[in-house]
Amino acid sequence: AKAARGNGVSDGGGGGGGGRGLAPPTHLSPNELKRLRRQHRAAAQAGDLRALKAAPKVLLKDVAFMQIACRENPRALALAGEKACRDIRFVHSIILANPWALEYAAVELRAHRGLCLAACERDGGVLGLLPAALREDAAVARAAALQDG
Repeated sequence: AKAARGNGVSDGGGGGGGGRGLAPPTHLSPNELKRLRRQHRAAAQAGDLRALKAAPKVLLKDVAFMQIACRENPRALALAGEKACRDIRFVHSIILANPWALEYAAVELRAHRGLCLAACERDGGVLGLLPAALREDAAVARAAALQDG
């Protein structure tokens, strides 16, 4: 499995993309994907959930597009679907855009120390969303305190 990672071989997770389970389907060319992103950019930048629901599913699983959408409205992460909300790499990249999106990630990821640490490093207020065990974690609490200043 390690040899197949990142070399363009699908891991069976929804299309090609070299081991990235949520890569856009291979039937869309990069230019088609760019066109779709441009077409729905206004909805993403506004964080308009109603308009985002009408966007093609392929965009809701596209990291770059969802980072833009979640920057304005963290609830947009929930539109990406259950599989996306369970994918740690996808959720981590969204958290880097808006740490409050952690609230809409899968339950098991909300208890992931690394994700919570990343979220608290961005915004200390996120500490209130975390499970008690992580709120008491020294590194997580320190990261949140540094952000709250």
